[in-house]
This record gives sequence, structure tokens and C-alpha cells, in this order.
Amino acid sequence: MMLSILRGKSVGIFGVTILALGAGQAVAAGGVEAARGVMMASIIYEKCTGDIGQPNELELQATALRMQGFSFADIQTGFSQGVQVAESRYPGRARPPQAACAEATALYRGFMKSIKEMGLPVR
Repeated sequence: MMLSILRGKSVGIFGVTILALGAGQAVAAGGVEAARGVMMASIIYEKCTGDIGQPNELELQATALRMQGFSFADIQTGFSQGVQVAESRYPGRARPPQAACAEATALYRGFMKSIKEMGLPVR
């Protein structure tokens, strides 16, 4: 089960993001962890809903994280780790449990809302 602590104006995943899976341990997040959380939420959301998002979604997410001061290298590393973790927990077409789906949906929608509030083009 995911444990998340969010800091930001809205429910978005900015500043400090904590996503701890399984053990329930939380680690103060930096750029890598924030990007990993964004990617994990996006992948789990997609697996739960079937919504693949808009074509430039990764670019929008990376831009939003850069606007928060995270480095390109941290975002790239975090995105890669997020894919690995999400796919190792829910490989292929495996559907995540309802609790993981509910949290991923809330995180994803909050993040996309924050991106829109930043003035980036979101559908």
C-alpha cells in the first residue's frame, strides 16, 4: 500500500513527496524521489483506469518538476526508478489493488491539476 505525504498549494506532488510502498517507511524526498513518485502514480493510474494520458504528458510532468527547481538528471533518474518500481509491483497488465488505484488516482489528478495551475497546457 502506498503512503504519501504531500506538500504544496494543492494536492500536487511538489516540494516534498514521499511515496513508500509496502514497509510503510517514509523518506524525505528530493528531486529523484519526487520524480519517482510522479512516475509511479502515473503508471499505476494508467494501469487502473486504462487512460494513457495526453501525448506530451511526460514532457509536461518533467517541465513542472523543473519549474519546482529539480534537476534534469534527478528527474530522469526518478522517472526511470518509478517505472522500475511500478512495473515490478504490478508487471505487465496486472491490475493494482483498489487501495493503490484510489491513491494513485488522487495523486495523478492532483499533480495534473497543479500542472494546469502553473499555466502548462493540460487537457
